[in-house]
Amino acid sequence: MSRTRRDLDGKLGKKWLSSNAVREGLLTSLILTLQEAGQTDDVEGRVDRTAQEEFRRVQADEEYAPPPTLRAVLAAVEARLGLDRLPADQVKRHREICDALLSKVDQQSGYR
Repeated sequence: MSRTRRDLDGKLGKKWLSSNAVREGLLTSLILTLQEAGQTDDVEGRVDRTAQEEFRRVQADEEYAPPPTLRAVLAAVEARLGLDRLPADQVKRHREICDALLSKVDQQSGYR
């Protein structure tokens, strides 16, 4: 198991996560999903750059974004990177992971 997968599994095993940790988990899930679908180019770089652009576009602080902002940015990043072109089972697994992560946002994590 890769370190990236272990990090994601560690986040999923926690009861509460900061908004920042959830953001990292959402993007990690997307990276792993794209890689598992066979994309081998600079997946991490593309996901990170696209996410940064989307956070700037919605004028949100990526470190302290509230769950609705995280959902909106994730949806935009997924659309821009063509998640809908991947096999349905991979998309479903990714969305289940994202829903689980978003349910763990600590309401006291100081998001803005």
